Amino acid sequence: MGLLMLEKFEDGCQLPGASPAEIAACEAKLKIILPAEIKAFLAAYNGFNGEVGQGYLVLWSAAELAGADGYEIFEFRDDQL
Repeated sequence: MGLLMLEKFEDGCQLPGASPAEIAACEAKLKIILPAEIKAFLAAYNGFNGEVGQGYLVLWSAAELAGADGYEIFEFRDDQL
């Protein structure tokens, strides 16, 4: 999903973009380097939740992602998200 596509979902909750320092702090906390696409999303929106099609989409903010240490998603690859 391109970054501009989220603009079409006006009913969803979008936060102001994360600062470079917030993104860097997230990476440091998780000890990973986020992919460029995730960094771009966080810088533009820093999270989203709302109805998309017939479902509901939740994309975490940098702060929520930084607090996700311990989730199973990090057991597969320590160096990637």
